[in-house]
Amino acid sequence: MRNLLRLSFLLMLIVAFQFTSCQKEETEIIEDNTQEEGGTITVDSHLANLLFRVSINDGNNDDFIDRSSCFSIKFPFSVLVNETEFNIESENNYQSIIDYIVTTGSSLEDIDITYPITILFSDYSEILINNNAELFSDYEQCSTGEDNTIDCVQIVYPLEFFTYNSETEINEVRVVNENKELYLFIASLSSSDYLMIAYPFSVLLTNESLIEVSSNTELENLIDNCVLEETDDIEELIGYLTSDVWYISSFIDNDDETANFCEYEFSFTSEGLVNVIQDSTQLMVGNWNMITLDYETKLMLSFPNEIPFEKLNYNWNLINGNSTEFELDGQDINSLSFGREPISCDDDQIALIKSYLTTGPWFVNYFYDGEDKAANFCEYEFTFYEDGTSEASDGSNTVSGNWYVGTNNNGPFVGLDYNQDDLPFYMLWKNWDVLNTNINSIEIESECVCGGMHYLTFGRTPTVCQEDNLFLEDTLQDGIWYVSSYLDNGIDETLDYYFYNLTFNYDGTVTAVYDVNIINGTWNIEGNEGELEIVLDFDNTPFYELSTNWNVLEILIERVKADSNNGNDTLTLLKI
Repeated sequence: MRNLLRLSFLLMLIVAFQFTSCQKEETEIIEDNTQEEGGTITVDSHLANLLFRVSINDGNNDDFIDRSSCFSIKFPFSVLVNETEFNIESENNYQSIIDYIVTTGSSLEDIDITYPITILFSDYSEILINNNAELFSDYEQCSTGEDNTIDCVQIVYPLEFFTYNSETEINEVRVVNENKELYLFIASLSSSDYLMIAYPFSVLLTNESLIEVSSNTELENLIDNCVLEETDDIEELIGYLTSDVWYISSFIDNDDETANFCEYEFSFTSEGLVNVIQDSTQLMVGNWNMITLDYETKLMLSFPNEIPFEKLNYNWNLINGNSTEFELDGQDINSLSFGREPISCDDDQIALIKSYLTTGPWFVNYFYDGEDKAANFCEYEFTFYEDGTSEASDGSNTVSGNWYVGTNNNGPFVGLDYNQDDLPFYMLWKNWDVLNTNINSIEIESECVCGGMHYLTFGRTPTVCQEDNLFLEDTLQDGIWYVSSYLDNGIDETLDYYFYNLTFNYDGTVTAVYDVNIINGTWNIEGNEGELEIVLDFDNTPFYELSTNWNVLEILIERVKADSNNGNDTLTLLKI
């Protein structure tokens, strides 16, 4: 049956040619016949042009790797992303690279190609590339003209043609199995060649629907319509994206977190950068790229791993894009939309402050109650939970408390409530009037009964613990201490000292008191910033083993840790 079908096609081609050779004036009839099932196709026909454009090598899909849309890298090849190797056998492997960049907070700039590679231009010509310099030089070979590639239709091969040449009077059956073969086949045709397609065959559209076509008319209309109606025309979308500034109009990450971005404007450049502007000042720079992957247009965003921008690091599926709006879809119920108008940060100030506090960890960057005491909290990370509870942890110790947001005559306030016994956290226990807030900083103040003002600032960056001698001196002189741990060459001798209360006096003396036992000694601080030593001298007393130069390892308002004897002896003091 298949052979009979081939024969009938060939006979139609021969008859059509003989008819046109005798009836030159009937050329228009033959041209109209291209629209019928099995109709003849000539090299200059619209359908031949469409098939040619469908077969062009599409250099867009790997732009996030080679930075060029006019050529692609020939499979297989390898890339490194932060020393992690990816072997690319097909376009299906692109997703693994994108997922790695998103999950690790990496950037498109971290992709390094492993050379040598072979690049393919739109006509499938090849060039061997040995390094970045050669790759950059070949950018100049790229055409700056219109991109004629049609990528909204993928032919499901094999595709069979019946051909007849009017000059040689040779007829053939030609089977093509991939885009490259189709491209070279059509490129080799002359005006003397006449073609017929063996129908039916299938095509795959960008929405992953499989369509069976049965005639020239169906095929031509399908391709024409997909080109005209294609909503993910990347060049057009890029034009929209890189024109003027954008604002995040909606961001859903299980919950509505749009307000976290109310202060920022986003400017997308044609070089693949995203400038984030806050109050007319550039805050940070990210990367973007737009590709077609798995028949979907994706907008890849990569920002530094900072709150709240790390949540935007994703390869977003494009739902809709035009000159005024970009709607993007993520995983599960996550979504992101950009618009041209900024949203107001004042729509719901209480809800906004709550969303800031419950988004990620915070650190005390400034605390002033007559003097700067931020160092008292330098090791602690604060977490504010949506149920109104709070935790502060230094990795070893965790302090619990409560928080709330309300309004008073001065406007919004943040209430903090920590146990009076938790030093130094009880100093935060009060209602703080809000001065300034954003996703990265919360500045609050409270009036002291003494008549002065206390100021507290939470930020996203940990405060560096002071390690200078003055801070250590002030810490030791402030309060009464005891030995919570003492290891002598690994042997625990804590109980020999545990019950003594230590007072470090301003005159350089230190007193250890337990019941009626009083032991006197001296203390001093040597060195500065990272090389501090506590020099203790108890002479011939029960504390003589502590008489040495102790290298300071850690300074907190309620704990000081040090070692000696090449680290074999350790001493930890805790404040009562």
